[in-house]
Formats: sequence, structure tokens, C-alpha cells
Amino acid sequence: MANIILQSAENSSLLQTLNQSESKTVPSIYNTKEIYAPSATSWFHNISTDSSNYNPGGSLTFQLPKYGFLEQIIFKMTYKWTVTTAPVTAGTRVFIPLGSAYNLIDRIEFLSSSRVISTLYSQDLVALHSDLRSDQLYPIVQTWAKGAVGVAAAAANVGDSIEAEFALPVVFGFNEDINTVQNLAFNEPCQMRVVFASDYKVASEETGGTIGPQPAGSNVISNGNLSLRYKLYNEADTAMLLDANYSEPQLNMLTHRQYRENPVSIQATAAKTFSGKVELKNVDVINDFYIFVRNAVIDGTHLGSNDTINDCQEITKITLTASGQEICVMDNLTNFYSKLTENGYASVSDVAGSMKMDNVFKIQTGLWENSGGGVWSNGWSARELNNLVLTVEGKCDVAQASLIIYVCETTSTILSTSSNTGRVVNSLVN
Repeated sequence: MANIILQSAENSSLLQTLNQSESKTVPSIYNTKEIYAPSATSWFHNISTDSSNYNPGGSLTFQLPKYGFLEQIIFKMTYKWTVTTAPVTAGTRVFIPLGSAYNLIDRIEFLSSSRVISTLYSQDLVALHSDLRSDQLYPIVQTWAKGAVGVAAAAANVGDSIEAEFALPVVFGFNEDINTVQNLAFNEPCQMRVVFASDYKVASEETGGTIGPQPAGSNVISNGNLSLRYKLYNEADTAMLLDANYSEPQLNMLTHRQYRENPVSIQATAAKTFSGKVELKNVDVINDFYIFVRNAVIDGTHLGSNDTINDCQEITKITLTASGQEICVMDNLTNFYSKLTENGYASVSDVAGSMKMDNVFKIQTGLWENSGGGVWSNGWSARELNNLVLTVEGKCDVAQASLIIYVCETTSTILSTSSNTGRVVNSLVN
């Protein structure tokens, strides 16, 4: 019996034209999908530091095993606060607010033979996390952006302590694409360094819903360690990839790295509004700009709950100009659609407890490149963009609050590896 749909299709000019197209395929014809070469996956757990200073401004340095392709890095640490002087006000509790782990870290660096190849500042982490899909952001909210509640029912007493364990996926630009993952078995010895913030102002006290100053106490970071995941191929595939990658004197890979502009301090008005300008100094090829505003003093008097101290404040409008000409003007409604994808729609995350990362503004020069690494879709060379200035306007939670404007940028770089020595350098950024 003839199918009426197929009979109707034979009388359609459009469908018959498509049927004659060279692009036509019949998906039911079996074809083997692309197959990645089988590999061994190995996990290294609790890699300890060989140089540690847990004090504010101190750092941890980890030697990364020369094993294979380093696919994943997870940094873990423990933070503990012990009350040394009980709060005066009865009913006061001590807690670690949501998002406090970002305040403990200044930056994380990837080094090749003691040369810094890539740097992720704490603010870069906020920016990159705001760019993730909800399913990718969720585990970060559960293990890194989380908080911890201390004494809830009565006033905190001397000796009371509160502790939280944090785990952070450290994703440098070269780990954002499967074919730029670093081959540590070939490269010079590599290290990762975690530099702590200059001051640990994390724990806070709360009385009747009002956030007060940091209570008197001692804080300790401990148990800093790494969990690593490596990929290793068999001898035949390893020989093939070494020949393909290192047959020339130098392997050049197009990848990304982060750049943080100098933060700008501003003061909110009595009407809880703010405005400020940031002069952008970076001259690299910029793929994306991330703009957000946070409290400068996270343990000061702050009306709200323990979920709001570290929140990104509400930006209502940004204006980017160069040589006095407006390049981009975006309001808070438009920002919901800033992560443009190839199908003409935008992507946005919606995860509770994520420090209001939806208040992070993003200026994309191309398309959203998150899923699967994506194509290199565009970049602006800032070298000849004279007097590049970003104006930020918004509203905040507290009148006359001290705020900081952060601008973080994802930039393009050519990462070059010497085929003779395994030396890795950033050879071209503009």
C-alpha cells in the first residue's frame, strides 16, 4: 500500500528540489561513527604539595606527574573558623557565607618549568562559572560556592568552630578543548600554584537576620591537595600522535587564557545605586568580556541573610566605548540573551545558591563556545582600540556600600611547545 505522505512529497517542488540536492543523506544507511582511540584513564588522588604556606598571602605548589595527557584538575581544601571571643549580642550565630571560597583564593597559576603559562584569578573563576550551563554549574555550587552554617540557636561561645570542605575544578584555557589538553609526559616538568588571598575575611556573624562584622576568632586553611585525571594511549597511538604533533620544530596550538583588568573601587549612593568607569588596558585578542560588581568589605554591616553577602550586585546597564564611539550598550534584560548560540537563541544558567551569577554581564565578540569546546568564532584585537572604557551602572543591597567593579576577559593565545625540549610558552597573543 502506497504511503500518502510519500505520494504527497512527490508533488512538492520544495521537497523534490531537496531530494535532488548533493547534501541529501539517508541516515538509515549504517556508518561507523567517529571513534576515539582507546586509552587508559588514571586517577591520582590526594596529590600533596611540596611547598606550602597556608597563611594569608601564602601559596601551595604542586608538582604535576609526568604521566600523560592531564584531562582534569580538582583542587580541594578545608577551612575552619574558631571563635576566640563570644559575640556580645545574644542569639548571634557564626557562619561561613555562600561563595566564601572565592574570597580565600587570590589566583591559581599553571607553570611550565617555573614559567607561568596561565593564570586564573578568583574573579576569573566567578566569570567562567557564570558562563556554564546549569548542569555544569550545579556541582560547583555544591562543592565550591557553598557555605556552612554554624551556631544557629544560641550565641556563639569561645571555642565554637565551624568547618567547610571545598573542591574546585581548575579549568585552564587549554583544558577547554579536547585537542589542546597538555601532554605532561612530553612537556617540561609542570607545576600548579595556588596563591591565597592577602586577608581571610570569611566568617561572619548574624543576629536576627542582620549580618554584622567578622567575629573575633582564628581561621585555618588546611589539607590542600589535588585530584588529577590522566589519559594515556598505547604505544602505537602514542607514536602516531608524537609524530603528528612534534614532527616540526614547534607545536603551535590556538587556545585561551584569562586576563583580569585592574579592579575599580566605587561607593554606592544613599539611594542604593552605583556608577563607575573602568579603563581597559588589555591589548590582546579578546573573545569575551565579563563584568560584575561585588561588595568590597564582605564582613561589614550588611542587611540580608547569609546567602547574600558575596552576591554579584545587580547591574542595570553597561556601555563600552573606544575612541569616544559606543561599541556596546546592554541593559539587564538584554544580558539574559548575551550568550548567543548558533541557532540564534541564547543559553543561560539557573542554579539556586550561585551568588546571583546571572548578574554577571557578558559581552561576546562571537558565539557561545562552551559546549564541546566549540569553534573559535571571533575575537577583537584591542591593540588599536584607543581609550577603551567600560561604564557600569547598577543597584546594590546596601546604601553607600563600598563596591568593586571587576572586568575579566577571555583572550586568545598561541601556546607553543618545543619539539626538542618540551618547553611551553605563550608565543603570540595579538
